[in-house]
Order: sequence, then C-alpha cells, then structure tokens
Amino acid sequence: CKVVLASTSGTVGVSRDAQRVRRDEDGYAVGVIDGWPYYDSKRKGEEAALLLARELGVRLVILRPSSILGPSDMRFLTAKASEYYHRKSVYLHLVRRVPYLPSGGLSFCDVRDVAPAFLAAMARPAADGRALCLG
Repeated sequence: CKVVLASTSGTVGVSRDAQRVRRDEDGYAVGVIDGWPYYDSKRKGEEAALLLARELGVRLVILRPSSILGPSDMRFLTAKASEYYHRKSVYLHLVRRVPYLPSGGLSFCDVRDVAPAFLAAMARPAADGRALCLG
C-alpha cells in the first residue's frame, strides 16, 4: 500500500534568513512556523503520517507544493470569495499593486504541474519515503 500526502512547502520552506534557500531534506522550520497555525498543523500532520506509515508498513510520499495557482482560479469563486481573494497580498502583488515583496521571496506552482507530480509520486518507487517541495 502507498499513500501520497499533500502538505505545504511552508513546513520546511520558510526561514528568518532571507538569503537561505531551504531544501527538501531540511528539517521542519519549527522556530518560524510556531506562530502560523496552517503551517504548524501541516507539520503535525506530516509527523503523524510518518509515524502511522512506519507502524503499518505503508509506503509514504509527502509532497509539499508552494502556493498553487491555476488558469481558472477566479472563474468559479462566489462574489464574497472573490472579494476576499482580491484583498490578499499575493493577488495584489501579481497585479502589481503592492510595492513590496517578502524578504525571502514568493513561490508559486501551477496546478497543471502539481497534479501530474502527485500521479508520478504514486507511480514511481523512487519517490517512496521522500518528502519533496514543489514550486
């Protein structure tokens, strides 16, 4: 049996050092993500999945995409969701309305690349036991 777990690059990919490029094999960014409930909950989910996979003998792959965008992001949003999304800094940055960029930069994935990555992780034995950042 094999499981591919969807997580986030934020579990390892954030740092207080803007010059540091984090890699797949880096440990969790515990001191940084403690104040970010989403990233911290994803870290805890990864830890639980790793433990359970070991206990049950299940092959596990963890994929950690960065922010996922796609060609239809805006098409299916309700008016309220659209208003909320437009207020977010990522969207505003993309349309050049924010005069700054976070010191470490931003990373995005196209959903058309992310979906095949999940299929490949399931199909390829070389991915077994790995945690991979996407983006």
